[in-house]
Amino acid sequence: DVYKRQIDSRQKYNFNSSWKFVKANIPGAADEKYDDTSWETVSCPHTFNDIDTFDDFAEGGHNGESRQWRGTVWYRKHFSLPLSEKGKKVYIEFEGVRQIADVYINGTFVGKNQTGFIPFGYDLTPYIKFGEDNVVAVKVNNDRGDHFRDNFPLVWHHEHWHPNHGGIYRNVYLHVMNPLHITLPLYDNLETQGQYIYTEKVSKRSADVYVETEIRNEGSVYPSSLEVQVAVFDADGNLVKKEITEAEIPSGKTDIIKTKIKIKKPSLWSTRYPYLYRVETSILQNGQVIDSDEQPLGIRYFEFNPNTGFHINGESVKLHGWGQKPTNEWAGLGSALPDWMREYTYRLMDEAGGNFVRWGHCACSPAEALMGDKFGFVTMMPGVAGESTDEGDTCLLYTSDAADDRI
Repeated sequence: DVYKRQIDSRQKYNFNSSWKFVKANIPGAADEKYDDTSWETVSCPHTFNDIDTFDDFAEGGHNGESRQWRGTVWYRKHFSLPLSEKGKKVYIEFEGVRQIADVYINGTFVGKNQTGFIPFGYDLTPYIKFGEDNVVAVKVNNDRGDHFRDNFPLVWHHEHWHPNHGGIYRNVYLHVMNPLHITLPLYDNLETQGQYIYTEKVSKRSADVYVETEIRNEGSVYPSSLEVQVAVFDADGNLVKKEITEAEIPSGKTDIIKTKIKIKKPSLWSTRYPYLYRVETSILQNGQVIDSDEQPLGIRYFEFNPNTGFHINGESVKLHGWGQKPTNEWAGLGSALPDWMREYTYRLMDEAGGNFVRWGHCACSPAEALMGDKFGFVTMMPGVAGESTDEGDTCLLYTSDAADDRI
């Protein structure tokens, strides 16, 4: 019976609405019994110093607008999960918080994040009270040193680079899934990779698609033997090909299952024709789906030629576009843009004839990466941990969300 109750697939809840917020550092605000009824109610994405943007001139000399509110604030969100979900795994995902986030669940500290522009998550399972009220509390600080190089681990947390916004300024999600599950692509804090999809030997005749699926088994009620089914669908939803791989993942273990699928005569992704497949991966036991996930897939090959420039799928393409800031701020909203507005921005860039975005110094939001796939934008993403290695500058070039190439 326990096994039967746990075979439902994962749920991904939008966790943006009905946060309680106070623009002050309140003692005891992490306590689950703290009375936050007098606090303001806000929805995420939220920037707590949004009205400070563009009301003063920049200082000049590569210094921006310095008179923006900085300090410590608190967010709290009440939620409950039904008793029927007991036994499931519960994770919270933040797509980005500026700048330092201390996260608590029911008064227990679960972790600190300081990246500002990178999604991160925590395992809330040990602290959840099913069928009762739960409280997530987040202390957020956006203060900074006088000189941008004083701000570590992220030196560009300074108006020298872009407005010094603060808040839970990107989406928040709650994931509820079975103990046997495909992990989330949240290496920051969770140290899990989810699915990594890439292509090799791509031509107009065929393409080899590789799917690396990280699976974790934290449930003693599940048999260790399982099947991993990977199915590729075209843009119209038609099944192109599917492969099933048998695997053994004992309770308490994590493993990466590798699947190879050969696609004949693929529809190639390009800046003029941004064709996307869909990859659906499922964990099967006794013919039943225990967990599943899906990701977009763009198939293409490209070359940077020092004499003739950039080529994609054998076609010469002139790249032209924008050096976009990852804050992507709008007056009155700060950096707290809903996804439809991010799509609106891409639509404007597409109508203007662009096909390239270089995100300045930090990572764009997940929605913006997906918009690049949809509208046919080659995306250059600086490595957020410093933009350089001992060997020299490093960045990632994306020509679809499904594959990345280090250059």
